[in-house]
Amino acid sequence: MNGISKTKAVLYLLAVFLAGAVTGSVGGASLARSFRPPPPHRDLPAHIVAGLQRELCLTAEQASQIAPLVRTNTAENIELIIAGMRRTNTQIERFLTPDQIAKLRERTQKREQDMRASLRPAQKTTAP
Repeated sequence: MNGISKTKAVLYLLAVFLAGAVTGSVGGASLARSFRPPPPHRDLPAHIVAGLQRELCLTAEQASQIAPLVRTNTAENIELIIAGMRRTNTQIERFLTPDQIAKLRERTQKREQDMRASLRPAQKTTAP
């Protein structure tokens, strides 16, 4: 390669690198904006109402009317999910060893506790 072709090759590689960096930055930023933050560990119904209030521009009165419905239905839905998990686990247990069954049951119990805990209002902490 002579000096000119080496320079062109370096410039082409630099251009490709820069194009990739710009594309990755723009794509990464737009992808990051599309993800929702995970719901809080506590008070899932309040999180849902806050999202509805933000997205639908609900008034405070509308939010207070909707909140009890969301709380009741979220609790019912969680109990349905837990019942489904239990049915599935019963079917899965046929294929597991006794040790695996014990681990599955322990895992499921923790998951049920976490799901039910998500219904409780979040503890308000005050800074000292």
